[in-house]
Amino acid sequence: MTLNQSLADFITEQLNHQVLTKPALVRRMGYVNIDKGLRRLNAILQNDLSRIDPLFRDRLAQALGLNVAVIQMAEANTRSKLNANFAPYAYLSTESHVPRPILACAWGNFHEQKYIRFPIGLSPAEYPAFVMKQLPKAIPTFGRVTGFHIHYSLDNALSFSLDGQKRCEGVVSPRTVQATLYI
Repeated sequence: MTLNQSLADFITEQLNHQVLTKPALVRRMGYVNIDKGLRRLNAILQNDLSRIDPLFRDRLAQALGLNVAVIQMAEANTRSKLNANFAPYAYLSTESHVPRPILACAWGNFHEQKYIRFPIGLSPAEYPAFVMKQLPKAIPTFGRVTGFHIHYSLDNALSFSLDGQKRCEGVVSPRTVQATLYI
């Protein structure tokens, strides 16, 4: 492993070095449902660190025959690279997490309306007021807006009510719904 290698690059390198396929790695990790394991592995290979938990980390290290500290170092490298390129944003909470009807959401690209991007130069202290000015009453196919989350970094977010009062601190990871229409 090189010093600044991301977790995705490290796993890919190990697969090539050990001449392993992704399904074989997932089997070694103990997954009975191979498709589920592949979905999780592919998400991590796309730098979705929300899919990593201590059990996954331990199983990955064991399947590759490595110390878990090596996996943690690659994960930390990935996290620091993602944080360096992170752009703060607000995510709007709505009555429904799943759009109804989903086809209309895909046609209208309404899931994009759940995100508010901040202009360059705006200070973090100004984010809540900026969101309050942009806040719609409702989002088509998702319903009424019930609050918002400001993601300051990959690991730091605050949740707010509609009147701008803090509700909770910590990592708030929205389950994003993206509908794609193929014609």
